[in-house]
Formats: sequence, C-alpha cells, structure tokens
Amino acid sequence: KSSRFGQGAWKLDSFHNLYYLRYPIHVIDFIVIDINRQKVPESQCDRCEQLCFPNILNQTEITCGCTQYYNLAEDGRSCISSCSEHFFNCQMSKKCIPFYQRCDGIVDCGFGEDENNCQVCNTTSSFRCSSNSKCISTADLCNNITDCLLGEDEHDMICAHYCEWPSSNICS
Repeated sequence: KSSRFGQGAWKLDSFHNLYYLRYPIHVIDFIVIDINRQKVPESQCDRCEQLCFPNILNQTEITCGCTQYYNLAEDGRSCISSCSEHFFNCQMSKKCIPFYQRCDGIVDCGFGEDENNCQVCNTTSSFRCSSNSKCISTADLCNNITDCLLGEDEHDMICAHYCEWPSSNICS
C-alpha cells in the first residue's frame, strides 16, 4: 500500500483479477493494477491530474483519465470541467455537485469550496437561490412559480427531493 493513495483495504475482484483501493473517506484518487504484470512506477502517475490507468499490454506505460463531468485535455494529463449549468464546479477537488448542494451547510467538495463565500439565510425554513443569493421561503419551492433568477426553486433536482425536507409542509 502506498501512502500516496491513502489508507484502505485492497480487495481482489476475481472476475477481472484486479486489485483496487477503497477509501474510508471521499474517493479522490484510485489506481487499478493487474497483479500478474509489472507494476507502474508511482512517479509515472504523478503526471496525471486525476486518474492513472496502466496500459493493458505494457503496465510500465500509463494513460491519464478524468472523473465524471471532466474531460481529458489535449495535453493528455489535465482535466477540464464539463459541469452542466445546474451543477457547481468544485475547482480544487475536481468534482461537480448539484447546484442545491452549494451553501447548504454541508461540505460536499473535497476542499470545502462549496461552502465558501455563502450568504446565509436567516431561518432554517429558507432556501437560498444559487443564481442571485436571494433567500425565499421553502413554502415557495416547487409551487410552479419562479422566484429565483434562473428558476432553480422549480428545478427537477430540487423538487425531486423537496418532500424529504423537514420544513416542507405540503407533502404527505
């Protein structure tokens, strides 16, 4: 186990005969190694911004890759965000999260960038519009009336989870 990849348990997937590392915290890096081949020198993976994949035929060679919502740049090493407009780009931790998870008091980005520079609403029964930082009552969510500048208070991503909110009073 390499400390570069954190502490965790190595597991064997007998179908593919591969080992992988599972983290007790949020997954940021992982490496896949075929135990029957020569191992990739760890220094080779340092050139990859996010993911490092050994070449199937020659595991001393690597290919860089990117996580979900990121595309490999032309340099073959860096990753470029492809977060949609309804997602927040965690620039430091290279992750996209749904816009409603930004400034919700819960750290979703690896380095907490989703909770930086947030305007706090005065009550727990308020929803902060991500487009213009306006605070609206949760009673105004998912009521087919747009209150936020970009309509995020009526977006499917919010309304799909609206009945799970403790302050919602229209769901039964």
